[in-house]
Amino acid sequence: MGAESYYVKLGIVENEISKDRFLNELTKMNVKYSSNSKNEFVIEDFLIMTIHLNSEKIQELSIEGCFSWFHECSLKIYEIMFIINNHIFSIVLKDHDGRYINILSEDDFLNFINSMYQEKYNAFLERYGTMNVKCLPREQFYSHINGQRKKRFFKNLFK
Repeated sequence: MGAESYYVKLGIVENEISKDRFLNELTKMNVKYSSNSKNEFVIEDFLIMTIHLNSEKIQELSIEGCFSWFHECSLKIYEIMFIINNHIFSIVLKDHDGRYINILSEDDFLNFINSMYQEKYNAFLERYGTMNVKCLPREQFYSHINGQRKKRFFKNLFK
């Protein structure tokens, strides 16, 4: 996780579901995903979900988003969490200390995320400014930043 991203950890209440069954259930719930690696998936084109396994059963999920669209991204994470919790299996939030927190209302979830990441988000804003750019974290974000810098360079060159 770099300076551009944040994540939500989700603990699994019932540890009896396989990765394949979980992915099939996501498909049934019309959640779009593609494989990034063996246990990492791009969800809805703009989030990265990592599945942590224990003996072929899901133990924990983490969903990573990008600060470039922080508020909207957090809402999308909440939407995915809501689908998983209400239609696939019960989950709980995990804070940075590993404590479990029951799934909250949308407002409570946003407050939880803001309190966990406010300092890091402020550092992001200082470095990159307010962007409102919907993109994946990691390489896609930095590719976007580098593309913007090149555009500014050429725009300034031909002024």
